[in-house]
Amino acid sequence: IQSTADLSLVDDDGTADGVHRISFTTGAADVSSPFLYYVMATQSHIYVTFSETMDETSVTDVSNYAFESPTGTPVALTAEGGVTATYSTDDNTVTIEGATLIADDTFTMTVSNVADISGNVIDSAVRTSSGTVYDEAVYDPGSDTNSSESWDMATGFSEDD
Repeated sequence: IQSTADLSLVDDDGTADGVHRISFTTGAADVSSPFLYYVMATQSHIYVTFSETMDETSVTDVSNYAFESPTGTPVALTAEGGVTATYSTDDNTVTIEGATLIADDTFTMTVSNVADISGNVIDSAVRTSSGTVYDEAVYDPGSDTNSSESWDMATGFSEDD
């Protein structure tokens, strides 16, 4: 660092000087693969939450998601079919809209080719989640007026949390 205001800065040894050298070390690079925390679906929305901040380009590409509902029956998630995905860094959640699902059907979501902001690709051991499609008339994640009924959601934890 160099003083450009013609001020003499003082070193640790008390010597006045206009030039100072500073060194620092950053933390270790992120080498941990992200994983799915959980997936939740209603008739018109699929919410995919990841363990860490993700690369927005990869997680909003709907071709990176394979969805079955009922489990075993593929549901087309294509941009050409009007399916869109948006990403929120606030909670690391992708919201997929445009698919039509049936309440109380089972589902399985498999995620591929997505990466975190450090470029680590999703862990293949924790990239699939299953559940039941919730009825939007009873439960709407965007609403403050949900019923008091409890909901089961699959979760995952990493050693870094």
